[in-house]
Amino acid sequence: YPTILLEYQKILDKNGKLIFKTDNDGLFEDTLEYLKESPFEIESVSFDYDGLDSFDAPTEYETKFRAKGVSIKRLIAKIKED
Repeated sequence: YPTILLEYQKILDKNGKLIFKTDNDGLFEDTLEYLKESPFEIESVSFDYDGLDSFDAPTEYETKFRAKGVSIKRLIAKIKED
C-alpha cells in the first residue's frame, strides 16, 4: 500500500533498496502500480525470478511454490533521486 511505501522510505538510507518477492500475481501487479506514484523508482522487475541472486536467500514459501511450478515475481526499487 502507498502508506507502507512511505514508511519504507523513512527507514531506508538514501542508497537502500526495496526488494519484493511474491508468488501472487495480483499482489505483484498492484505493487507495480503503487510504485508508480511513490517515492521509489523500479530498478529491475522479473515475472519469473530464477532465485540465483547471490545475496537473496529463498523463503520457505518460495521454495514450496517453486516445487509446485509457480513462478516467483521479484522487483528491486530504490528511492528516487531529487
